[in-house]
Amino acid sequence: MFARLAVNIPAISGVFDYSVPAELAPHLQAGCLVTAPFGNQTVQGIIVELTDSSSVPNLKPILDLLDPAPLLTPPQLALAMRLADSTLNPLSAIIGMMIPTGLSQQADVLYSLADHRPQTADNGRLSPSVVVF
Repeated sequence: MFARLAVNIPAISGVFDYSVPAELAPHLQAGCLVTAPFGNQTVQGIIVELTDSSSVPNLKPILDLLDPAPLLTPPQLALAMRLADSTLNPLSAIIGMMIPTGLSQQADVLYSLADHRPQTADNGRLSPSVVVF
C-alpha cells in the first residue's frame, strides 16, 4: 500500500508518494496527519489518498501516525484540491489553512550557540572600555 501526502512546506506544491508500513496500514486513511521524511528533515503531512501502486521506485516510508482520527474529511480534501487548482496555490498551503492553529507544525530548524571568540592572554576576559567624550 502507498500513500500520497501533501507535506507541510507551503512553498512545495504537489503530492509525494510514500510507502505505508504494515503496522500503520490498518490505521491510515485519507485526511490523517502523519510524519514522514522529506529530504534531510522530518515533516508533517496530510494523506491525500491511499493507493495500491506507485510509479516512483524506492519510496521512503511514513514514520508515524499522529492522530488516528482524520483531520480532514473527503469533502474538505476535494475542496482543498479544487482551490489549489483554481487559485494556482500549493495544495499544502490550502490544507494548512484548514488545519486548526497549533496542530500542524512546519519543519523546525535547530540553532545552537558556538563560541568562536579568539583566545586572549587574559583567558577571554574582557578588558575595561574607555569612553571618551
